[in-house]
Amino acid sequence: MPIWTASNGAKAALNGQSLSVPAPAKTVADWITPSPIPSSYNNFLVSFSQEYGNSKFAIAVANQSIALDVFPETGTYASAHATFRLILNDLSTKLSTVNDAFGKSVILELFYLPGKVLVQQGKDKNLGIADMSSSKDSSVFQLVPGLDGKNTTVSFESESFKGCFVYSEKIVASAGLKLVCSPESSDAGFNQAASFVSNGISQHHPISFVAKGATRSFLLAPLSSFNDESYTAYLNITA
Repeated sequence: MPIWTASNGAKAALNGQSLSVPAPAKTVADWITPSPIPSSYNNFLVSFSQEYGNSKFAIAVANQSIALDVFPETGTYASAHATFRLILNDLSTKLSTVNDAFGKSVILELFYLPGKVLVQQGKDKNLGIADMSSSKDSSVFQLVPGLDGKNTTVSFESESFKGCFVYSEKIVASAGLKLVCSPESSDAGFNQAASFVSNGISQHHPISFVAKGATRSFLLAPLSSFNDESYTAYLNITA
């Protein structure tokens, strides 16, 4: 991610999109965490997918919303958008692996936007993205065995709305994800739409840091850690 500064501020661009970063600081340490992201975080990075026919789709971030996307290849920019870090709501409980989170209340932090989490916005409403610090009530889900009865799937039950689950309207690319309450009678279609397979497709590079932007934080990692990362180099020919 190229970053350049001027006397009136700092600018950055990622894949052609302008990003907000703090004004120039006396040292880089003023806006980048002094230590790399702990390697232990890799133990809790996970993606969630559904299959339909021969196609596979992952829960992903697209245009600042949550939807299904074609399951990405490992090491791609799209895989970063389809990866979340599991955080236990009860900080006194320690996790060793992702499997330790089953049956517990969890928060899903976006891999590439530290501090941003997946949230429900009410019954029958689309899932969204919000700051972790201001969305505790809406960002906590119970990670339960998949409603479809398979031992390879999990479901997400809202802590605020018991009996309501993360649900895919259709198992196709760009399909929205909502919080929908389970019907009174058993419904195989609902159970399938509310069940997801957990996968691991992204890892933090050993030299990864968190950069603090004006309104959000960003993941900084070597360009070589993404197979399809694009960037633009800027040269100051007047200096």
